[in-house]
Amino acid sequence: MLRPWWGMEASITRGFPGKPEKGKMGPQHALSLEEGKFADMIIFNQNLFEIPATDRHKTEVLNTLFKGQTMYTIQ
Repeated sequence: MLRPWWGMEASITRGFPGKPEKGKMGPQHALSLEEGKFADMIIFNQNLFEIPATDRHKTEVLNTLFKGQTMYTIQ
């Protein structure tokens, strides 16, 4: 199973999602969460800019729109 939010959290925190006791690996290589990138629209269950970086692995996609068409909606 792919877990893109786990990867995003690990890239930002350089830690292990859900397991902070494991520490960090290469914190100097951490990425930042960027705004202003091109995307049609993705609606999440939480605001990525208002939650702790260590909770990003809990993010779920609720709805995705591409070129004005709904491509995915959680049931």
